[in-house]
Amino acid sequence: MESHTNAPMNEIIESIAKEKGFAKVFFLPCEPLDRHIFEAQKEGQVASALKLPHDPLSVYPWAKCVLLLIWAYEPFAPDERIPAYYLASNKAYHAAKEVAAEIKASGFRSELINLPARSLALQNGIGSAGKNGLLALKGLGTRIALYTLVTDACGPVKPNEPVPDECGECNACSLACPAGAIGAGLTPVKCMRYEMDTGEHPEWVNAVMPGFLGCEICQHVCPKNAGLRVIEPSDDVKRAFELKRLLSGDDAEARRLAGKNMTKEGKLINEARVFAQRDGILTEK
Repeated sequence: MESHTNAPMNEIIESIAKEKGFAKVFFLPCEPLDRHIFEAQKEGQVASALKLPHDPLSVYPWAKCVLLLIWAYEPFAPDERIPAYYLASNKAYHAAKEVAAEIKASGFRSELINLPARSLALQNGIGSAGKNGLLALKGLGTRIALYTLVTDACGPVKPNEPVPDECGECNACSLACPAGAIGAGLTPVKCMRYEMDTGEHPEWVNAVMPGFLGCEICQHVCPKNAGLRVIEPSDDVKRAFELKRLLSGDDAEARRLAGKNMTKEGKLINEARVFAQRDGILTEK
């Protein structure tokens, strides 16, 4: 880490976050989340999301600021089964822990906290909400991972003005969603991703799931992502997700890359079996 001597803490934290790979960091007040914003977005929401804390100070009364860290990533091609988002999100998680550790090393408190980050961003005028339920930021589209920290190292910066809805009459994601989960907004319990939390998935999900761990179809068709560069997974990543390797039971490297929590219960091996059956490589369930 480069020297940050005599720099204001906000600038120091921005520098630390950039060094760790984050595209942006926002300094937000430790205020309770507006229940109206959250309630408006939670139709059909999963129970775990509803249990997230909505008042940071109720958990960390010493906090002076919520840091919203934005990790940007480049997507893979629509026909790629390897999940670009989960690889990026796992990298961002470990980078966020490193940011918190460096703030602590400077003599302050800092903790990684699981807040409703998208709702927090919208309440503070950061980005816009899409019909697919995802947050979009100018220049980054929806290809972002969000992490939140609390700290007493600095205070908040004045929030932005609210951003108006940018979807308008566009229904690209609604028309493309194979589960019919998107209308005027997202109904999470209808989303394919909702059904992919456990090791084995319903048959209708197995028949249409486009890739490992989730579905990115709505992001592939979203005009907000049109200007983003599409990249190929690295050779190491491709080897980790090879069907033959996963079918043999060797999912250790793929789990390391995508995150242990996201890949528990043999999820990758079961999904590899589904893809192999669909490809005609494996004929028995």
